[in-house]
Amino acid sequence: MSTQNQPRWAWWVVGIVIPLIGIVVSIKLAGDSGSDDKPAASSNAPADPAGGGTGGTTGGSGNAPAPPAQGAPSKLLYGPSDVTVGESSSHLVLDAEAPLAQSGEDGADLSMLFNIPPPALITADYAKTMAMLPAEGSEPTAADCAEAVSKRGTGSIEDLKSGMRFCVQTDEGRIAFVQVTRASLKAVTFRVTAWG
Repeated sequence: MSTQNQPRWAWWVVGIVIPLIGIVVSIKLAGDSGSDDKPAASSNAPADPAGGGTGGTTGGSGNAPAPPAQGAPSKLLYGPSDVTVGESSSHLVLDAEAPLAQSGEDGADLSMLFNIPPPALITADYAKTMAMLPAEGSEPTAADCAEAVSKRGTGSIEDLKSGMRFCVQTDEGRIAFVQVTRASLKAVTFRVTAWG
């Protein structure tokens, strides 16, 4: 009788909040161990006295260490590589040697929802590990993507269209830049670059 009285949202809380806490703790622990190495590792912006857009290195004592630590993966692992997901292989693994579309959720970082138009993209357990980028602009670095996920992370992106761009942090700590190159109601092609 007590399980019948529990509201449905309680199961969503358990399914989302607990994994999200685990991800936050993992990110925090990773940030504490590698934050001293990041200024030397950034080869794209060795010295930017003009501020570089966000100016996050001089202020914000609570938020400043997180983006460099999450941006620590700077070694290119693969990409840009194209992968197409469809109704029969709607789950995308970014922690493999190349992006991989598969039919099951096991190990997937992203999943496409084709059953309710328009197609939507979700992260594993709806964790806030994706961040939209402007459609125009240069390709981001690993550090740019890590900062975007840290500041504007979301668990879903709806109505995918060709040209949309976003960053992803995988459950194994990789950072990926993903661009939609082709989208329809039955299949979506992504171009993926990943760092680790």
